Amino acid sequence: AAADAARSPAASSPSPGAPAPASPSAAAAAMSDELQSFAAELRELQAEPTGLQPASLERVVARMHASASRRLWQHIHHEAGLPRLLGALKDHFLLGRGELYSFLLVHLREPMLSPPPPRFDARKALAAAAASAWGGAPASDASGYFPRLALSLPPSAPGTSAYDAWRRLSLSLRIGWPLELLVTPACLKRYDALFGFLLLVKRVQGELHEAWASQTACAAFPAAQRALLLPLWQLRAQMAFVVDNLQYYLQVDVLAVQWEALTRAADDVADFEALVDAHDRCLSALHAQCFLQASSVAAALHQIFQLCLALCRMLSYADAGASAEDAYRAQFATVHREFHRQSAFLFAYLSNMSSPQASPHLAQLLLRLNFNSFFQAASDGDAGAGPSGGVAAGGP
Repeated sequence: AAADAARSPAASSPSPGAPAPASPSAAAAAMSDELQSFAAELRELQAEPTGLQPASLERVVARMHASASRRLWQHIHHEAGLPRLLGALKDHFLLGRGELYSFLLVHLREPMLSPPPPRFDARKALAAAAASAWGGAPASDASGYFPRLALSLPPSAPGTSAYDAWRRLSLSLRIGWPLELLVTPACLKRYDALFGFLLLVKRVQGELHEAWASQTACAAFPAAQRALLLPLWQLRAQMAFVVDNLQYYLQVDVLAVQWEALTRAADDVADFEALVDAHDRCLSALHAQCFLQASSVAAALHQIFQLCLALCRMLSYADAGASAEDAYRAQFATVHREFHRQSAFLFAYLSNMSSPQASPHLAQLLLRLNFNSFFQAASDGDAGAGPSGGVAAGGP
C-alpha cells in the first residue's frame, strides 16, 4: 500500500491548486528495495529444513509493517506536502487566517440579521471576503489550498431562526491522494464542526466590539437618553469580558497548544500509523476542549451568544428605544436576567468539570473569568435570578 501510494499518478500529478511534490519516486524506490529484501528473507524461511516457522514469519511481517508505515510517512510528509495541508487546515478550519474570516463576517453582517435567502451563494461571499482581505490575489494564501475550499450553507427547515440557520455555515476542502489517507472525510466533518463554532465565537466577539465602537457616538445624546443606555453599556462590557476570555482560551490555551503538538509529531514520528494516532488525538482534544462534546456547556454558550447578539441589536436602534422606553427597558431586563443566569450556570458547570491536574486549560479559563470573584459570587447566589449589580472587570 505504501509503495502504491508513492507510485500513484495522483502523487506525481497533483490537482490544480495542490502543492507540487518534491520527489515523487524517492519513497517508492526505497520501498521497492526493501520489498525485494523481505522477499528474499521469506524465501529463506521457506527453505529452512524445519519448514516455515510462525514465530519467524511473524517477526518478518512485523518488520515489513514497520517499514511500510515509515515509507508512507516519508512520502506523505516529504513528497505529498503534508506540512502545507496542515497549514491549510489551521488557516481555514481553525481561522488562522483571521483577516479573511473577519472580512467574511463583515460581508455577512447585514444578511445575518434575518434568515438566509433560499439561494444564498456562500461561495461568492467567501470569494468577496478573499478579494477584500487579499486584494483579489488568492496567492496570498501560503498553503495554496484556497481554490479547493468551498463554503456552503445547507437549507434550513421552515421556521428556523436566523441564528440557527446561519450557524450551519459549512466549510469543505478537496484533498487528493495520498493525503486523504490521513485527513479522511470523517476527519473533515470534525474540522467543519470546529470551524462553525470558532466562526460563531468570532462573530459574537466582533459584534460586541463594534457595539463598543458605536458608544463613542453617544456622547451627543441627551442626558436622559444616555442614562437609559448606561445599563446596556455596562452589560455589553460584561458580555465582552466573557467572550474575549473565551476567545483567548480557545486560541491560546487550546488551538495553539494542540496544533503545536500535532505539527511536532508530524515532523518527528517517522511512522504513518503514529501520525494517524497523533492526528486523531489532536482532533479529539480540540472537540473536547472546545466543548463540542459537552451538550450542557454548548447549550449555555449558544444561549449566551444569542443574548450578546440581541443586546448588540438593541444598541443599534437606541434612538427608537428612547421613544419606546418601557418596551426597551423590559427587553433589556430579559436579556440582563438571562445572561447572568446562563453565565452563572456556565461558570458553576465548568468549575465542577475542572481540576488543575486533569484539565489545566479549563482551570486557566476559569481563573481569567473569575479573577475578581465576580462569577463565583454569582454562582454562589441565586443563579436563576443572577447578580443584582456589579460589572465583570475587564470589559472596555
